[in-house]
Amino acid sequence: MTVELMNNKTVMITLTREDMEDMFLSYESMRRESEFTRGTILRIIKRAERATNLDFTRQNIFVEILPHINGGCVLFIHITKSRKTKKYKNETNSPLIFKLSDIRQLENACMRLFRQVNHLILKSRIYSRNEIYYLVVYTYFKLDHKIIAVAGEFGLLDGRGELRHSQIKEISEIVITDNAVQKIAEIG
Repeated sequence: MTVELMNNKTVMITLTREDMEDMFLSYESMRRESEFTRGTILRIIKRAERATNLDFTRQNIFVEILPHINGGCVLFIHITKSRKTKKYKNETNSPLIFKLSDIRQLENACMRLFRQVNHLILKSRIYSRNEIYYLVVYTYFKLDHKIIAVAGEFGLLDGRGELRHSQIKEISEIVITDNAVQKIAEIG
């Protein structure tokens, strides 16, 4: 088996008929998908990595297998592009603030939110001012429309964002600081 670095993105591996026999391979068997063939090809690729000091584990590769003289074959390993690890953030929208005119609306809104969309709520708080209740709900990014649809049946969307939330904090009293929707729903 010979390994040649063609360029920084292509490696050529030449297997003789003897190499193929030692690995119990044939060109025809390499064209079929089987666990044995896949494992053997992976071992060949690992040898190529060691011989060229390339790291294929962090790359997307394309393997091309062609017949060669006297029963051997040639494998070309082409690096197509680097794998980028996806970074998932717990992306949240800015808070949604609902204004509810009485405790009954607040209770109904929390019960419905808990039953229908609790899995979308990251955190919630309740504030009170002059017998008006403000329900502040944080949800997953781009899913706030579902929260608005449910809570909007019981109160008005008073605003969204940290600025409006800060204004509510300054002029109102906190009633429940954490998991407000869940706590009200469990009481109701």
